[in-house]
Amino acid sequence: AHNFRNQYELAADAFGEMYTADNDDDGNQGCRTVAILEGGDYGYFGNGGASTWGADRRPGQSTLDAHWHQDDPGVMPLGTGNGGGGPTGVAVYEDTLLPGLMGAVLNCDAGRSLVYAHVPERRGAEQHLHRNVLIRPSKENGGERGHWFRPSDVVVGPDGSIYISDWYDPGVGGHAARDREAYGRILRLTPESLSLPYGLMNVGLDSPSPNVRGTAERQLLARGDEIPPALPEDKRSMARRIWLKAQRPEYHVELVGLLTHEDPALATAARRALAATGKWAIAAPLPGDARTQAVTLALAGLQPVETRRSMALEFAKQDRNFFPAFDADHPQRTSARILLEAFGLAAHGIEDEVFAELVRGLDGLELLPYAWRLHPPSALLFLQDFANTPGRPLGARRAALDAIAFLDTPEAADAMVALAHAGPEDTRGHAAWWIQHLADGRWSDFGLGQMFDTDFDAAEELARTDVMKSGSRPMGVDVTGVRTLWLVVEDGGNGNSHDWANFLQPRVRTSDGQEVALTKTGWISAEAGWGQVNLNQDANGGPLELDGETLPEGIGTHAPSQIAFQLPENAEWFSCVVAIEDSGVTQRGAQTSVRFVVAGERPVDPAERLAAMRAAMEKGQA
Repeated sequence: AHNFRNQYELAADAFGEMYTADNDDDGNQGCRTVAILEGGDYGYFGNGGASTWGADRRPGQSTLDAHWHQDDPGVMPLGTGNGGGGPTGVAVYEDTLLPGLMGAVLNCDAGRSLVYAHVPERRGAEQHLHRNVLIRPSKENGGERGHWFRPSDVVVGPDGSIYISDWYDPGVGGHAARDREAYGRILRLTPESLSLPYGLMNVGLDSPSPNVRGTAERQLLARGDEIPPALPEDKRSMARRIWLKAQRPEYHVELVGLLTHEDPALATAARRALAATGKWAIAAPLPGDARTQAVTLALAGLQPVETRRSMALEFAKQDRNFFPAFDADHPQRTSARILLEAFGLAAHGIEDEVFAELVRGLDGLELLPYAWRLHPPSALLFLQDFANTPGRPLGARRAALDAIAFLDTPEAADAMVALAHAGPEDTRGHAAWWIQHLADGRWSDFGLGQMFDTDFDAAEELARTDVMKSGSRPMGVDVTGVRTLWLVVEDGGNGNSHDWANFLQPRVRTSDGQEVALTKTGWISAEAGWGQVNLNQDANGGPLELDGETLPEGIGTHAPSQIAFQLPENAEWFSCVVAIEDSGVTQRGAQTSVRFVVAGERPVDPAERLAAMRAAMEKGQA
């Protein structure tokens, strides 16, 4: 697995599930704890590592989704978001001394001054993590230094106790320590009911301490001793024996029989253990459990193409609905996406061949997830037709556009241009954004540089408000002949502190009486003086609020701001409500002061453009 930002360490449980905690690009509330799938791309950089999330952020995309490239084909779901923080050490607790923690992923967060206990639960293909807090400081009862708690690592002792190292400082940065004595400490967590200083010390193959258990395993293998039986009715003990037996060829026949074990966790462990030895029979039938299927496909993706071709083609023939991967409210969304991504790993390098198998039995919404994930050149006509059909769900049509954007061919660029000019009105802006985004990047050789160039300096001011310090007011303006509409927020002359602003219910009426919501079309470009331009959220990602009321639809930004939209050719009238966002005016000492401007950029006649270019050349020669 790859493409994390700044993970501290990995921890594995008895079944081979691996976990890590990953730090966000500081200040973006995007730290996460992840259950890792082999070979997965976890989304920090885009375009094969060549672009950052800020540059790749799509119109209306949330900070969290943009930060981890969640709408890109080939990227795994981000995991469990923990908000801001500074994640550090990770361990898996596999003992009964501390009740309720069996299998919990313990991960320290020095920035948040706490240790999480994420409890795993299989949900289809997803290893879902329920977030709990194991320990945090008591600010009420600790005195001046009682809340100085910066946990850096967590481990499990051989008696099941939990040990936490703490560097004991009021600040999180080791480069800016403010504790003059540079204190540190190690905390030990045990049950209050424990009568002896320590519990039963388990130093054998089933020790809850990974380093102690690992020592026992290495000694057993070095001596050539017989592997003892697992503890009665203990799945984790059975799983540990699987990993040991995988290192002894005489047990491999037994392990092949476990590949289809009725317990999915043990079947998954057997597949992982044999794959680690390089002796896994890749042609083993795909199991029914979704998580085991995902692991099997992901492990197949690490094998040569010749070895995994049959498995990818077999999976493509199965009757399966992956559309929940595009439904934000579907309870199986994450599971469907993980399984779809695992399939993509298995099909890497043979996408055209696998897609040809898929189109024999699928079409429309059933085929789209496969076409989006694989996006072979042979899928272009299907993707273009799907994106160009107004009756299909908006999110699905945008996904089809996104898939086209990941095809680096001139035909894909031509298709995107056609969809930007003549596709459905509610996705033209999204297509135009992709053209602008790729014109100087992966599609730079396709001559798109001037296709959707916008120039605010060439725009005509259509309407302007007086300085506003609070409240809201309607704006309406004739936009006949306007091709690019600019929504602008200027500071009111006293700097831009606290200048949060909203465009609520932005609408365009066309000559045939249709009403187009700009919150549905996507903008071409957007800039904010602080935070981000957000769809249906304020500049910091919170709800849009006006005079204490939460509003469902609008564009949140912060002065100075410029937002450009491509308008339909038959657009006649633009209207919205401009409003001062509560998040600015309710701050202590707020001096909110802004002006709202609407401007329009009209198409330049080719003859006029040529004349202007000639005049500029003549001026330069003079």
